[in-house]
Order: sequence, then structure tokens, then C-alpha cells
Amino acid sequence: MEILKNFKIKINKANVLKYMGYKNPEDVSSAVEADVDAQIEVVQGLLEPALIYEEYPIKVDEDWQKVYISDGKAWESRFVSTYMKGCDTMIVLVSTIGPKLPEEINKAFAQGDYLRAMALDAIADNAIDNMNKQFWVKLVNRVKKESKGITGMLSPGHSDWNIEQQKLLFELVDASAIGVSLTDSCLMMPIKSISGIYGIGKDIPISKSSHNCDMCPIKGCFMREVG
Repeated sequence: MEILKNFKIKINKANVLKYMGYKNPEDVSSAVEADVDAQIEVVQGLLEPALIYEEYPIKVDEDWQKVYISDGKAWESRFVSTYMKGCDTMIVLVSTIGPKLPEEINKAFAQGDYLRAMALDAIADNAIDNMNKQFWVKLVNRVKKESKGITGMLSPGHSDWNIEQQKLLFELVDASAIGVSLTDSCLMMPIKSISGIYGIGKDIPISKSSHNCDMCPIKGCFMREVG
């Protein structure tokens, strides 16, 4: 298992505004833009990025809609088994930006400072997305050297992949090593944390995106633009 913490998080203001629901730059008031600029400065001292991952050999059984991992453990999902076709190994990961920024978001909401809270929340989403993209680039560079391909990331709760399978994912990586825990309802704490898997194999292409756009049914999702 490997832990990565040496991330240089880059906040993209245009993407933050999209997370906040602004599709067009001309719709953003000077007050909102000024607040976003201010919060981007604030968060630099609140980010504690960390990612833990492990790689496992897998066997895909599309007929039974399962992806076997080890010791009889398996993902049970039509979507995952279809998406992992052609893969022989799998990266299992959990990432987080730590507790400080989520605590600041909650504080802003509790104080009724909703604009600041929304800006911080959008910045947090952009931060963890940027961290995961850095890890994605690391994986892509690796598989290119190995003449292999890689899928986009899938996460429990996506399509027919039951959120309860978060429990198995947390058995496969010790997320407590980076301060992430799982509640009884399969919610990760700190709240701004992400879990997921990538499939790797010689018989698949390199996905066009770090997240799973190519098989996602939501065609109008702004994440296709944020990318």
C-alpha cells in the first residue's frame, strides 16, 4: 500500500465558479468573484491532501456480473463488470483534503455566511478533483510505459454499484492511515473524501478522462466541461 501526500493543489477559479452553478462568466457579479478570490487565498492553509492506494489482480466475470479480487472477495455490479472487461489489475484508492476545510465550510454555514460557505465548498471540490487528476496523470504515465490502458475512475454508488460496497473497498485499503473513516451509512469522514477504482489492462485503451464520462448516462453534466 502506498500513501501520497506531496500534492501541489492548484485551484482553478473558472472551475470553482462552475461548481457554484455559474455556467457563463458574465453571470458572475463582482462581489461573488471577489469573495471567491478571497477564499482561494484562505484555503491554502487548510488543505491537507493525502491519497492511499493498492493494486490488486482481478478476474472479470461478465456473465455473473462480478469482478473477483482476492480471497473470494468480489465487486457485484453489472456496470463494474462491464466497465472492467479487459482489465487484469485494479487500483483501489481513497483520497482526502483533510478535515480543516470541511470544518471551515460547516462554520460558515452555521454563521449564516452562505456565499462564503458555497465558495469554500466549491473550492474543496475543485481541490480534491485536482489532487485526483494528479494521481491519474501518474497512473497514465505508468501504463503508457507498460503498453497498457486504463479506465476512468468508478466509485461505489455509481450506476448499479451498491454504496454498501464501500465497506469492501475500505477492507482493501487502510484509509485510516490518512485519517479517513466510514460511517455505518457508508459516508466517508472527513466529508471531502473520495474512494474509487481504476482498471488496468493490455486489451483496453487509455480513458479520455480521469472520471468516468464515456459510460455515464448524464449527458448534460457540467463535469464534462470541468473535466
